Formats: sequence, structure tokens, C-alpha cells
Amino acid sequence: MAAFDDDLETRFDAAFVNVPGPLSWIARDSSKPGSEGECWVAHATGDWSRQHLEHDFDELAKALVPALCEHIDVDPSR
Repeated sequence: MAAFDDDLETRFDAAFVNVPGPLSWIARDSSKPGSEGECWVAHATGDWSRQHLEHDFDELAKALVPALCEHIDVDPSR
């Protein structure tokens, strides 16, 4: 899950990712009723997850956060 300080203006709340890369599905968790803040859930593909199962959390975040940001058209520094 990635959290952002400001609301994001995206064209969708959830999507299957059908292009090469680590992600298979992304969703705006904050689109649920009663949610606060801007949070997105990113699910990695099964193959990617198996290859990176034992990796450090920070290493995983360095790969997955930019991939998520690319699909929702947001600068990863946010």
C-alpha cells in the first residue's frame, strides 16, 4: 500500500495491469466508503512475488512504488 499526502486526480479507482512489469492489479483503497487519505494498493504478479519473496521491504518498495506511480501518473516523490 502506498499513501499520498494529497488527493490524486486519476481516471480510475482500480485496474488490471496488462503490460509487462511487476504489477498485476492496482486499486484506490481510499475509494471505499469511510476511508480517509489517499491510499493505493498494488498487487504484484505471482511470478514477480515468487522471485522476490525473500527480499528486504525497502528493496521491494523501491521496485513497486515507482511502478504504481507510473500507472496512476504520479511523481513517485509524492
